[in-house]
Amino acid sequence: MRTVKESVFVVTSIPYKESDLIVNFLSRTNGKITSRILRGRRTGKDSSFLYQPGDLIEIEYQKKQTDDFVRVLNTQHLKLLKSRDFSYERFIFQGFILELIQKTSQPYDEAPELFDILIENLSLKWIDSEKFRFIAWSLWKVIRHGGFGINIHQCAKCGLKSWRLDSNSRVQFRKDKYQLHRSDGSVLCENCHIENKKASILMPTEIKVLWLMEQFPEFTSLDPDIPAEILLNLIPVLNDYLIGCFELRLKSQPLFLSTFLSIKNQPT
Repeated sequence: MRTVKESVFVVTSIPYKESDLIVNFLSRTNGKITSRILRGRRTGKDSSFLYQPGDLIEIEYQKKQTDDFVRVLNTQHLKLLKSRDFSYERFIFQGFILELIQKTSQPYDEAPELFDILIENLSLKWIDSEKFRFIAWSLWKVIRHGGFGINIHQCAKCGLKSWRLDSNSRVQFRKDKYQLHRSDGSVLCENCHIENKKASILMPTEIKVLWLMEQFPEFTSLDPDIPAEILLNLIPVLNDYLIGCFELRLKSQPLFLSTFLSIKNQPT
């Protein structure tokens, strides 16, 4: 039986029987790890270690090859979320992104993109110039974790490129709208797109944001001056594409979308 010690995030903590917990962790290198924590729900003097979703902790555990659950031997808090500082919007997104990570992570399958989302979430200030950028970036990271992507570089039918380099080697984006095909992540330019009222449309500014996220995959490297209006238009497009790719049904999704669409529709 091998003993492992590593940093993990608590993703879910579910009551089990009278006093136990079923806890799902996320590891950068080992993906989803599940453990039954005996007497994990006790309170008072006999209270156990607090397994709060979103917190970064260190665990030492053992796993048998024939067992789906690991046995946690030791735990230590590394960095905790301050839930008292959460706004309503952040609370809604927190529930959504944790459920999304729970559904898309796999046991003992590397998950660096998902782990990076939770790392950035620990230090997020959740101000307007940052929160919408973080939501769009997080959805893009989940898409990339699943091995999916959006080919924003050219029309899938005619091959016309969506951007070019000018004489000064600066990227210039075409002023076309693009229709996103959710089945394969391809895009069609205005001359080639098929009439479909349910299709997602990517504006040139949204194509540019996706290009930036490809070029600068780290959240701290992403342009902090991307207008909130562009991000609020991009978020539901990424969400729909992601849900379709993974074929997910999330309990938290309707409240997440309604909360942020209401922000988008507020008068300026």
